[in-house]
Amino acid sequence: MEVDCNCDQVNQLYLQNSIICFRQDLERNTEDIFVSYDDLSKKGALQLLNKNDYAQLITQLQNYNSKDFVLKWLNRFVTDIKSIKLSFSLDLYSSIIVLYGKWKDYEKLENVFVEICQKNILCNVDTYNNFIHIFANIGNLRCIFQLLQDMKSKSIQPNLTTYNTILLAYVRNKKISDALSLLCEMEKEGLRPDVVTFNNIINGFIKIRDLKSVIKCLETMSSMGVRPNVRTFNTLMSGYSDLGDYEHVEKLYSKMIKMKIQPGIDTYFTLMSAYIRSGKKQRALEIKDHLSNWKSLRLYNMLIHLYIKFNDFSMARLLFDQMSESEFKPNVVTFNTFINGYVNQKDLKEARKYFDEMVKRRISPNVEVYNTLLKGYLNIYGMSAVKKIFSQMSNHDIAPDAVTYNTLMQYIKKQNRIDDYERAIDQYRTMIKKSIVPSDRTFNILLNSVIMRDIRKSRLHYRRLAKYKGTEESMELSLILNEMSSKGYIIDVVTYSILMKNFVHYKKMEEAEKLLQQMKNNVINPNQYIFNIMIYGYCKSYNMNMAQQVVTKMINSGFRKDLKTYTSLINGYVAIGEIREAQREFEEMKQSGLIPDNFVYTSLIDMFANKKNTRNAQKVFDYMRTQGIPMDKKTFTVLMKAYVLDGNIKGACSIYNEMIKEGCEPDEVVIITMLSAYKKGKNIEGVIDLLKDSKINIYLNTQNCNILLNMLAQDKDLSGGAYKLFMKMLESHDQSTSSRVKTSLIHLSNARYPLPDLDSLQIILKRFSYNQRWDLIMLIWDAIDQREINPLIEDFIIFMKAFAKARNEEKLTRVCEKFLTQDPPYYLISQMRQILLNYGISYGLINEIFKK
Repeated sequence: MEVDCNCDQVNQLYLQNSIICFRQDLERNTEDIFVSYDDLSKKGALQLLNKNDYAQLITQLQNYNSKDFVLKWLNRFVTDIKSIKLSFSLDLYSSIIVLYGKWKDYEKLENVFVEICQKNILCNVDTYNNFIHIFANIGNLRCIFQLLQDMKSKSIQPNLTTYNTILLAYVRNKKISDALSLLCEMEKEGLRPDVVTFNNIINGFIKIRDLKSVIKCLETMSSMGVRPNVRTFNTLMSGYSDLGDYEHVEKLYSKMIKMKIQPGIDTYFTLMSAYIRSGKKQRALEIKDHLSNWKSLRLYNMLIHLYIKFNDFSMARLLFDQMSESEFKPNVVTFNTFINGYVNQKDLKEARKYFDEMVKRRISPNVEVYNTLLKGYLNIYGMSAVKKIFSQMSNHDIAPDAVTYNTLMQYIKKQNRIDDYERAIDQYRTMIKKSIVPSDRTFNILLNSVIMRDIRKSRLHYRRLAKYKGTEESMELSLILNEMSSKGYIIDVVTYSILMKNFVHYKKMEEAEKLLQQMKNNVINPNQYIFNIMIYGYCKSYNMNMAQQVVTKMINSGFRKDLKTYTSLINGYVAIGEIREAQREFEEMKQSGLIPDNFVYTSLIDMFANKKNTRNAQKVFDYMRTQGIPMDKKTFTVLMKAYVLDGNIKGACSIYNEMIKEGCEPDEVVIITMLSAYKKGKNIEGVIDLLKDSKINIYLNTQNCNILLNMLAQDKDLSGGAYKLFMKMLESHDQSTSSRVKTSLIHLSNARYPLPDLDSLQIILKRFSYNQRWDLIMLIWDAIDQREINPLIEDFIIFMKAFAKARNEEKLTRVCEKFLTQDPPYYLISQMRQILLNYGISYGLINEIFKK
């Protein structure tokens, strides 16, 4: 008996020591605390833990970003607390509810709520308010109303704090109309709204970007004698900063000081952030002095962000070293700031160093870090990098979010390919399938993609035989806007700028003005980008008076004329022949301290090109070279265009060769420019040599071949070349396993030429029939009939005309028979019969054909 007693004492002492070690690890917040908990469980020591231990463990779970991990351990802790018969305190319940709410395990959350009600823990208005606040933070209105009902059933009267907290829940759910109804209910209950009430409502209007209602709310506050406090201004400043209206943020800060409201730390952080975003480094550094007494991890991170934003990496690293030696150790935000800075510098190697250092310090990367890395890898390796990043995210139990897909969509848009909208839409559909909620930025990227696609199509509509119709594209634009509206997204300044760009491109300046007025009505201040779009639009429409009026509005709004403004004005004046005004704007630009850049000079060359003034275009180009101004692909392309429009094919070829020597890769625009040059010179050999170039060959798709087909087929003398090219494309069809020409683009790795599509066939048929090349049309029929390719139904009439003219009854019959198998509309059948009669085909043959 004595021995057994001693063993129990030794075992108890051993377990007590294990608990002491565990609690020390818990205080140090070590990463392997959950492994240690597992060990305690295996030793049977859990009964020695208390409520405080579990409270700390549950609090630590808030630092983890893996839903499965958090819920696994939270469920286990709840089960273990019950098994060792520890009682739940209100604070412990609160922590549990917050975690279930965060990870949207509403079933467990409601079970906890029922448990609380059954234990009759809630007893006064303050306790109810505490739990209503928890559910308000996670936006769970159902539980809030249950609590409210329970309060009233126990004759506990809701107070102002109760209503203010419910208002917060409405705001979290963007149910602003319900929030306003609750405000009326408060008044009926005899509760006078206070500054907290109004702050919650203002926050709601800011969230849905209803700035007109924000102003009305402030006016109501004033009329009721409710004085705004520091939080009111912090909410307003943060909202306007998110909208990109940094000028208004400064005005709010000035008003706050005038009203003698003492700014808080959040005020200074918001103001500093606004200065950083608007490029005002010195003003941002001045704010640092106000924060000298508030040293914190947040301040260190903000300052590092400031220095990295302005490319002062040495100062940022100095602060990083200071942090490492202070009580404020670098965290995931610190490392992500450095990673993002180096990614923006396209220095992936250095970005990766900071990522590896972060992992080495046992700081878990989050989804923001991987989104930053994804951007870096896309810039270097393209879409092939996506699989690698997604695999690493999966290894760390991190799911992609809306920003991940926005990053992919933005990269796709930057590629400036003809199919970028379709590829972006594919990413959007993937998001929806994965139940990832899109952001307003998602829709803005889609809007921008579809508008840019439509603009490209309208510029290059001659690729297609049929005239370009903008109605299809505007339908897609409307669909995206409707989708935004149905999901509760508000049109912001970015969306307005995208829509403005669309109106300006199509020279719908009245619509652009209406949009500008709509912005004002919604109390959204136009930024400089929008003003510049308007100025550009009026200059392109040769309305310089209106352009100058917009310049005046822009200056009155607190903006200065920048390089884009001057470029638009110079081009506009030259376009209408007012060279003196153009020179005046150019001199004013230089006197204002602005240095003309590549964009300005390239615009000048383009302007002279459009005027067919090759001499001045070349002069500007030579001046750029003497001044050491870098020239890019666009600079070379517009100069090539100048020579093409002037009919100087040799000059265009010379500039093209110079561009290649400079290491500029040709793109689709370059190809079109050069094809235009060879077309003007009727130089088929030149075209063939161009397309043989390995740098060009990657752009040799069906659409580019269709451009060439159209160019060749337009000229009767070059029809033979068009026929040969089409036959080469048909040879690629023979290598395909498909037996029909498809309207979609198909790439064959082993084919020298791309597959033709129905556009290819329409181009040569329409052009050949116009040029009376019926001989070639008959040869094309033989080729496609042999391959069992059916043309568009209206194209049968062209083939029928060819064989009717040639009096080839056998082939004519064959064309008509195939035509009738397509189930043509009656009017086309009547049209065909009439044409055959007009071409002298006998009634007997016609009746025989149509009888069959």
